[in-house]
Formats: sequence, structure tokens, C-alpha cells
Amino acid sequence: MVVVGLTIISLFVAWVFLTSVRIDWANRLGTLLHLPTTARFESSPPAQRAKSLLDRVAALEVPILVLMVLVFAATSVIEGTDRTYDLLNYHFVNGFLALHPGYQDIGASGIQGFFNPLIDIPTYLGYHYLSASEVLFGFGLIQGLSFPLIFKIARNLDFGRLTSYFAAGCGTFSAISMSEMGFSLGDTTLVPLVLLAVLLVVRASPVPKTKTPFVVAGMLVAAAAGLKLTTAPYTLGLFAFVLFYVARGERIRSAALTIVGGVVGGLISYGWWAWHLVRVYRNPFFPMFNQYFHSSFAVNGLNNGVDDRVHGVAQLFYFSYEIMINPIRTGAGVLRDYGLPIVETLIIIAVLAWAVRSLRTRRFHQVFRRRETRALVAFYIATYLVWVETTGIFRYMAGIEMFSFLMIAVLVRDLFITFDYERVALYATAAIFAAISLTQLSPIWYPRSPAPSKQFNFSVPALLSQPRTSVIFADGLPDTWIVPFLPTNDFVARVFNWRITPAMAGLIATHITQTGNPVVVWTDLSPVSVINARLAYVNLKLDTKNCSTFQGTAGGITQNFSACRAITLNGG
Repeated sequence: MVVVGLTIISLFVAWVFLTSVRIDWANRLGTLLHLPTTARFESSPPAQRAKSLLDRVAALEVPILVLMVLVFAATSVIEGTDRTYDLLNYHFVNGFLALHPGYQDIGASGIQGFFNPLIDIPTYLGYHYLSASEVLFGFGLIQGLSFPLIFKIARNLDFGRLTSYFAAGCGTFSAISMSEMGFSLGDTTLVPLVLLAVLLVVRASPVPKTKTPFVVAGMLVAAAAGLKLTTAPYTLGLFAFVLFYVARGERIRSAALTIVGGVVGGLISYGWWAWHLVRVYRNPFFPMFNQYFHSSFAVNGLNNGVDDRVHGVAQLFYFSYEIMINPIRTGAGVLRDYGLPIVETLIIIAVLAWAVRSLRTRRFHQVFRRRETRALVAFYIATYLVWVETTGIFRYMAGIEMFSFLMIAVLVRDLFITFDYERVALYATAAIFAAISLTQLSPIWYPRSPAPSKQFNFSVPALLSQPRTSVIFADGLPDTWIVPFLPTNDFVARVFNWRITPAMAGLIATHITQTGNPVVVWTDLSPVSVINARLAYVNLKLDTKNCSTFQGTAGGITQNFSACRAITLNGG
């Protein structure tokens, strides 16, 4: 982010020189960029010469956008390989299980084993057939698409190229985005779908000439939600954006079209998985939200991130500031963000200015002067409220954090229009961008190491080499990445690290009986007594006379495994 900040300052200074009357600076920059200079150009008035030069630089727009996507992808490789808990626990194995129905699985990855595996198929295929560097580059390319999309949204909101580059650069290289670049986590991988949906609405509005963009926008954001449920807040955000951005008389129809598209997109990306979960576990979001579906296979109210959510209405208003002050509050690592607090501060200032203005004139005015400001604030508030009341985990709001820089530009412009001093808006925006980029240092939130030639290496030990084996994971560490290396027709399950009801324990025990040959695997160095206590849920205990140890390598790190055959509690 320091590099981004210095780049912003440099570009801002260059912009001041280029647009000033001292056109000799523009000539010098043109010489530096090897731009052709003609006698007609030299003899033209200063303002015309500056405009001509900027027009020529504008021709580089497409190469710059492509270059920034490639830079992001290349940086993903340079930063190092993905060794996150989620990749080792369920991203790799869920994609494999989705493509190999011969395997049977009940919570092998804990509750994460019940998430929609469609988004994990590219992860499995990538790490199975390609090197770790190639997978990092591929995910980086997808995530880097946020740069041209934010740029295009900014341009369609009447911002100049420089401000648009600033917003796109700061957003794409923001704290969350930098920490997850090249990873399979999905938070930033799905952001381009959300941004494309917003872009479609912006380009089709405020007076729609066709229905298609709204339907497609709804499909995109709902498809993202179906692939990863933590992106669901953006569906409500897009709906609010449509209501506030489209011209009156067209809002209801446009919003309805967005909902129709959302239903279609949700059915395409999640419908099949919801049907599977309902058919087997009687809950389309199993094991989440079971307080509404009352499946006997899950506890009521099971939800990720419950401790990270806002507690009480008052905290709702200062939650973004709390994140800034206490970064560990909403995530597994220190990740400091200044974008959301600044956005919230600008919104508060705008509301206070509106209140003062209304009291002085004794009539109500609009809080925000421009249509896009109202729409983006509605998008932000709707998404924010759903987020804090469902998970509150910071990385799940990657889209809003990446979008916050454009929101800052929009809010500053609207604020200075209110005070009739619009000329200062660009300077204030650039100063905020530079300040955030220089202070919001993006740590490598997740552990990284140089990318190995192969992400996963594992040789199947004799104890697990027999087909139709019941593999029972009995610890809470991410070790299910070994499943794709096991023989076909195995049954895999986990009996620890998630809350198992009696009905679920019975279901797992039934599958073990049907498959046979139970083998218990763990990596957390727990003693036999602890493992047996965990296995008691499914009427098993370790056969300590048939045990072995083995190793595997994930992301260049060697992992030690213990395994024993299991017998029933009555010794059978």
C-alpha cells in the first residue's frame, strides 16, 4: 500500500502540472512518455495543448487496465502460496467430492463440508493439474478484474480518469484484497460479479431503455451469493442501489426485474445444492439457520462468526471505528481498515450539514445532492446492516472495503457541492486517498511461503490403501486435503470440531457400518483417551494394536498424521 500511496501522490502532482497554465510541464512529460510533438501542437494555446496531451494519454486506457490486472496477478505469485485453514480444510476436498460422487461424505470438513462445493471445483482442478504459482496467478487474474470494473463505474459516474484510476487502484490493492490475493477464499474472487452488476445498473440508468441489464445484474449478484452465502448482503445492497439510482416511474419495474434475475441466478448457482441439503438434512442452508428449519441433524442457531457480530443497536453506529481501533475484533488476524470509518464519517457530516441547512432555511432539502451519492449510500447501508447482523467477520465485506474509495470520492464531491466549493473536491479526494494508502498498510494476514511446484503431496499409507474404507477424522486441524488421494468408494466423516446431534451421530454410524473398515485419522497429537472420547459419539474406539504414522506436504509445509483402525465399543 505504500507503493500505491506514493503512486497516487505522484499522479496527483502530475495532474496539477498537466492542467496548469504552465504548459511547459506538459511538454516535458510528453517528451518523457515519447509522445509525438507537432508544430501545430506547439503553436496551439496552452489549454488546448494540455487537452491534446491528455487525449493522447487517454488512448492508453485499455493497456493500463489490462496491465493493472496482470500486475495484481503477478503480485499474487510473488507474495507466496496459499496455506489458509479453509484451503486445507475444505476448498480442495469439497471441489474433489463434487466431481467424484463415488465418495460419500458427512461433515468431513466440519460445518464447512456442507457449503456449496461449486465454487471449490476450480480450486481442486487447479491444484490437482497445475503448479501452485499457476493457480495463484489464475485467481489473481479473476480478483484483479475489480480494477477495470471500479474504474468503469467511476467513469460512468462522471469522474475523471485520474480519480477513477485512484479509486480503482486503492480499492483493488486494499487491505483485504492484498491479504487474499491469489487465494481460494472467495471473498475477493466474487467481488467482480458484484461490481459488474453495479456497472450494468449504472450504465442502464437512470432512465432504462431495456430490461436486460437489471435481470443480468440480479443474476450476477445472486449467483455470487449462491456460490458463497457470505456475499448475500450484496443482494439487498444492489436492490437498494436500483431503487435510489433509477429515475422515478421506473424504479418499481427495475427493482422487480432485478429480483427476477436474482431468483434465476440463485437457482442456477445454489438451487441444486439446496435441494440436496433439503433431501438429506431437511434444511437448504444446513447446518446454518437451523433455528428456522429445525433439522434433527443440526443444533438450532448454529452460525459462523456469532461472536463477531454487533451486540446492541448502539454498537451498530461505531462498529466501523471499532474495527479500525481493534483490528482483531472481526477476524483471525490484524488487518487495519480506514476506508469504512472515513465513509461513515463523511455520511455523518453530510447528515449534520443537511440538518443545519434545513433548520436555517426552514424547509427540508435532500441530504445528498446527486443521484449516485444517494444510491451508493443506500447500497452501503443495506449491505452493512445485513453483514453486521449475520457474521460481522471483516473479510466477508471485501466488496464494500474495495468500493469504499469510490464512495469517498462520491461523498466528497457531493459534500463540496453542498458548500458550493466543488473545485476543492478533487484535491480533498486525492489527499484522503494518499493518506489511507500510506497508513493502511496491508499485512500478509494469512501465512504465506514461496510457491512450491506442487501444492499437495501425499503418498497413501497401507492403512488407508484399501478401497471402501471409512475414514474418520477425529481432530480440529485442517487435514482433509488428503481425501482426494485416497482410494475410491471411501466414506469420510469428522466426529470433532462441530456440534453433532444424536441423529447426525446415528447417520454417521450407519454409514460406517455399511462401508466397513473404519480407520481414524488425526494430527493434533491428542492422546488415545481423548480420541476415544470423540469416537464414542459414533460407537467406536481405537484399536491401538493397528496404528501407524505418516506425513504429507501442503503448501511446502510437512504435516504429521496418526492413524489407527477402529472397533466398536463392544469390541466388535
